[in-house]
Amino acid sequence: AVAADSQSPPHGGGQPSDDDVHPHKSRPCSDDDDGSSDFRVIFSDVGILEKVELENFMCHPALEIPLGPHVNFITGPNGSGKSAVLVALSVALGAKASFTNRASKFGDLVKQGANAAIVRVKLKNRGTDAYKPDLFGNSIIIERRIPRAGAASYKLKDATGKKTIGTSYGDVAQVLEYFSIQVNNPCVVLMQDTSREFLTNSNPGSKYKFFLLATQLEQIRRDYLKINENHKQIQAKATTKQKLLPGMRTDVDDRRREFEDLQKLTEIEKQIQDMKHQMAWAYVVAKRKLLEKALVEAEKARDDKLKLQDNLSTVQEQLTRCDKETQVKQHEVKEISEQLTTATDAVRKQEQLLQQAGRERSGFLAKLKDNSRRAQQFAARREQVLRSIKEIQASLAVDTSQEEEARQREVLEKQEQLQAAQEQLAPLRNATRETKDSFDAASQAASRTEEQLRNITTEHEKLTSRIKGLEAQKHNRTRAYGDRIPELLSAIERHKHQFHAPILGPLGLHLKLRDERWADVVESMLGADTLCSFLVFDQNDYQALHSICDNLRMRVTIFKQKWLDHVYPMRPERLPPSHLVTAERIIDTDDPNVKNVLIDQRRIESCVLCENRKEGNELLYEPRIGQLVDNVYLPDGSRMFIRNGSMAFIGGKRPARSLLSNNVDQRITEFTRLLRDDVGPRRDEAQRAHSASCAARVDAQRAHQSCLRACTAQENKIARLTEELARAQQRRKQLVTSKKSEGEGGAEIQELQDNADKLQQQVDELSSGRGELERQATECDAKLRPLEEQLDAKRAEVERIEMRNKECEAVVGKILRRIAKVTAEKEHAAQLMDQAQHRIEQAEEHTKDLKAQLDEARGQAVQICPEEKRPEKTPEQLDKEICAAQRRLETERAGKKTLVQAKADYHAVLKRLQLVESNCRLLLDLGETLGRQLHRRGKRWYSFLNSIASRTSVLFNTFLSQRGCAGSINFDHERQQLSISVQLDSMRPAEERVATDSKTLSGGERSMSTVSLLLALWEAMESPFRAMDEFDVFMDAVNRQTSINTLLETTRLHKHRQFIFITPHDLSSLRNSVDVKVFKMKPPQRGQSTHRQFATTN
Repeated sequence: AVAADSQSPPHGGGQPSDDDVHPHKSRPCSDDDDGSSDFRVIFSDVGILEKVELENFMCHPALEIPLGPHVNFITGPNGSGKSAVLVALSVALGAKASFTNRASKFGDLVKQGANAAIVRVKLKNRGTDAYKPDLFGNSIIIERRIPRAGAASYKLKDATGKKTIGTSYGDVAQVLEYFSIQVNNPCVVLMQDTSREFLTNSNPGSKYKFFLLATQLEQIRRDYLKINENHKQIQAKATTKQKLLPGMRTDVDDRRREFEDLQKLTEIEKQIQDMKHQMAWAYVVAKRKLLEKALVEAEKARDDKLKLQDNLSTVQEQLTRCDKETQVKQHEVKEISEQLTTATDAVRKQEQLLQQAGRERSGFLAKLKDNSRRAQQFAARREQVLRSIKEIQASLAVDTSQEEEARQREVLEKQEQLQAAQEQLAPLRNATRETKDSFDAASQAASRTEEQLRNITTEHEKLTSRIKGLEAQKHNRTRAYGDRIPELLSAIERHKHQFHAPILGPLGLHLKLRDERWADVVESMLGADTLCSFLVFDQNDYQALHSICDNLRMRVTIFKQKWLDHVYPMRPERLPPSHLVTAERIIDTDDPNVKNVLIDQRRIESCVLCENRKEGNELLYEPRIGQLVDNVYLPDGSRMFIRNGSMAFIGGKRPARSLLSNNVDQRITEFTRLLRDDVGPRRDEAQRAHSASCAARVDAQRAHQSCLRACTAQENKIARLTEELARAQQRRKQLVTSKKSEGEGGAEIQELQDNADKLQQQVDELSSGRGELERQATECDAKLRPLEEQLDAKRAEVERIEMRNKECEAVVGKILRRIAKVTAEKEHAAQLMDQAQHRIEQAEEHTKDLKAQLDEARGQAVQICPEEKRPEKTPEQLDKEICAAQRRLETERAGKKTLVQAKADYHAVLKRLQLVESNCRLLLDLGETLGRQLHRRGKRWYSFLNSIASRTSVLFNTFLSQRGCAGSINFDHERQQLSISVQLDSMRPAEERVATDSKTLSGGERSMSTVSLLLALWEAMESPFRAMDEFDVFMDAVNRQTSINTLLETTRLHKHRQFIFITPHDLSSLRNSVDVKVFKMKPPQRGQSTHRQFATTN
């Protein structure tokens, strides 16, 4: 080792570099080599110590020890402050001052001359088991400040040391519990004094207690003893309280009966007097109610008249605006019609020009085609003439004496072959037709099953989508109206200061159905666009909401209308009869303006809901009712209406989302059951049917193609034989006539040659004319393209004008319908105004009479009871009750004690009984549960104790055997004693071995036995690091080296644990490696500034 005082501090400031502290940092080594192999060691990622720092602690002004991840040896002469490192470690992790055996209070650990000491411990916090890595990072720093006077304080910091996470011991305790660090366990941090005392003064009882503390079984045992004592106390208290209950219940019953009897009489007296007062004021209340009702009716009539006047003015203004809009739109329609006529004439003229150019081009193409056809005919005829010349020339040069007979035989053979082939063709054609029919039938069946599968798959997907939508609707109903609707509502809430009035929407959230059966029907009737729309009341709000939607890049429907505090008044004679269910009657809204929008946009007052189609037919064909009904809807969503005097029926379909259904869970269950029991099995059956039909179609297609190929081959064979027969007959005919034409052959050849020359001349003439025709056709194409482009442009103009015309006509129709509606509202408002004036006159006269009657009744009531009462019953009812109560009071009155005294006695004994019963029940339940759990856990604890004791004894003997010794640990759990016996030379014969007690061993032998015992106990611990001070005390050099080797061998079996060993002896034989670090302490220099007081060995 290199002494620290023989070198100057590296890198300045007394801080060595990483290379000085970790000389072999970049080269991991194996367990049994010298560090030269390439074996990578895996150490623990959490809970081990990375660094220990001391400031003004004991003899150290400043000390920093960067510990290795596995085995660490700290050496140095006595007084160099080795043990102070473990004391600082224990103090930083929360140990008491007495645990260190160095001071009775923390202030005694502060360095002389300093006001406070600081100890810091840096714990590793990496990997998947890290403790709150997002908060702490890769390390956790625990800092404890110890003032000389006062309480110590904690700081729990992150890896950088700059951010404080916690300041209480509770925060530190959570970290220690997470990493299983048992700071008060003597085996985790074995202090110097504890080690010496264990070696010299410990008795069997102390050893047994040390064993229980090291394995954490002592704490469990104390807990069980305390719980058992509490269990006995609980049982005793419960027994005592149970004996008191019968007498207390009897006393309570007696006091209750006495109190109830007295209470009834007093209550009767109070009731009689109170009923008399109430009856006096009951007459006043009756008159006042009549007067209030009359006043309300009069005021309501006046308000109705004012509202009707405003409504009439508004209707008249709307009617005037509609007339002006109608005139403007009609003038616009007239202009558009004139433009449409002009554009249509232009299109017609352009089509005529295009047709003329097309006919001219078709003429040139026909001439070109005829030229090509004639040239091909002349060329073919010339080739035929040339072949005839060659055949004549060949026939004149051949001797046909024997060839005629051979050609006759050839003709006969070909005829026989042709006849046989024709006979075979007929059955092949029949088979081809049959397979074609089978293939067509299979194709039709496959198409039908494919269509069925497509339909049922679409239905399955729609049901699945609806179930997902309903699941989302359960958690957030607004999300059912669109995934971004919650975002839009939040934006509206943020910008609500921009709006003059609250924004209503989506409108579906403001609707509630009185009958859930019609939820899907009403949703289909209104449409998703309407249910997802918003309602504003002026242009400013419309523009503000439109701006918010633009910023969010959303499109929503926005309705704007005048705000009203009531639903539109509708004349009963213009509505369907009251016994019919209309959409307007089953829809409830939390704002009348929402229903007004639905009346304007969807005419819900004229949409009737019927149970079946027959009822709907009768309703629409009823003359008196049919004209008031626009549409009839059935439960399945189907719609019925009259169009051009005929009944029209449109089948219904379920809406994509259930926006109006309140019972979402029921709908989810219904759709899930439908998917599982109906749609799913039908889809599986359709898939199987489609697969079978496709397979049948493939088989039929293969059979048909096979027959078709066979038939085609046979037809080709017949054509080939027919051609061969014709050639054979031609050769035979030429052979017969060749003899007759030998003399005439030369003239015939010359004639044929002349014909061939003429045909060639005609072909050349046609070829020269084809070029001119092609040029003319190209010119026609060039003229035709601009005409087509002009025609397309004019047609597009016509379509645009027609679209404008349709839009204007639709607007005019809408305005005319609105005029009719406004006119009807005007007539209805005039009638209501007359009725309101008549009601006002009647109400004023009735109010005058009721005021006089009320004044008279109030005067009589004040004389009976000056304090005004508010009775809930009529005077007649109160008079009957007063008579009955007086008769009952006279019958039951008798001399008894006061009601107050009886009530106090009863409540006192009742409260005592309830308290005792409650305590008794709690004690019995707690005692039973506690006893059962205590017995079960006690058995498990004893079994666990025996198991750990047996394992510790075996491991103790194993570690001693590595030194050539043997030993055993004898446990007496009844007397709580632990004795250790050691055989120093296990290599001797059994009869020569002598087992000795640990007290008879030498100092070195006791130290070696202690090390073996601690290693055995470590196997029963679960802590990320272990520390031992002066493990080799009293050992000679041989035993010390043997102990070090045993420690290294044992630690290498636990790569995931960290070990710290402190010894005053020289360990220069050990080398630093990736898993073993040796630190040598220097004697502390008084007054020295912050520096490292150790150097690593090589």
